[in-house]
Amino acid sequence: MPPQASPDRALQAIMPLIASGQAYEAHQKARTFGSRYLKAHAYDIAIQVIFPSARELLKAGHAGSGSDLALFLIDVYIAKEQPVDATSRGVFPAGAQPRLRLLISHTLSTLLKTISRSSLPLQAQLAYGGKLSSIKL
Repeated sequence: MPPQASPDRALQAIMPLIASGQAYEAHQKARTFGSRYLKAHAYDIAIQVIFPSARELLKAGHAGSGSDLALFLIDVYIAKEQPVDATSRGVFPAGAQPRLRLLISHTLSTLLKTISRSSLPLQAQLAYGGKLSSIKL
């Protein structure tokens, strides 16, 4: 029987990169691991990798990378078809729900600021529009 999937290996590869200031490398590793877990329908493990990675990148001042992972986290919740509520909160350590709301709020704020300064066509700016509107916090 194959070993039980766990976020430990991914987090052991990602967190030291963030701590050493290698945000780009950490971001790419988090996306890679998250994508693999998402494709395997291991949603909870994807969340357990993406959430702390996004949080630590945001805390380290890497808003672009942290925001991208936060949007990816929303995509995982959508793929899982589970809203962010009391039931899904059990995926995170106790007390994480307020942090998730703060993470999403910060992400959306950063995204809107970026869009308002962007010269991209409106269609490209609204690429996430349908997905974000379906999130209920």
